[in-house]
Amino acid sequence: MNTGKDVTRDERTEAVMRAASALAMSVIIFGLLIDIMFRAAVFHEAAWDLFALLVLDGAIITVYMARHKVLGQMLGRRPTIGMAVGALVGALLGAALAAVFTMMAHL
Repeated sequence: MNTGKDVTRDERTEAVMRAASALAMSVIIFGLLIDIMFRAAVFHEAAWDLFALLVLDGAIITVYMARHKVLGQMLGRRPTIGMAVGALVGALLGAALAAVFTMMAHL
């Protein structure tokens, strides 16, 4: 029976849609990471364009969550600081390893 009214979405529908979106995003992100590793191992090429897509995706998600004031609610202050410090340490370690490998390649 059709009453002609639009069905509004309830909380369960919203939760299922968010979970499906998160799963789809995870598949895309891990697919890109696997593609990057494959290119590096088989073709010996750096896939910086794909790395840029991953970083851009993370930045968009983080900014969106921060603008809607849910980033702090999800993580809390201490884990957010820990993630920032971890990202900084990872960037410094990556730069150091890149410098070491570049020097070794020139020997």
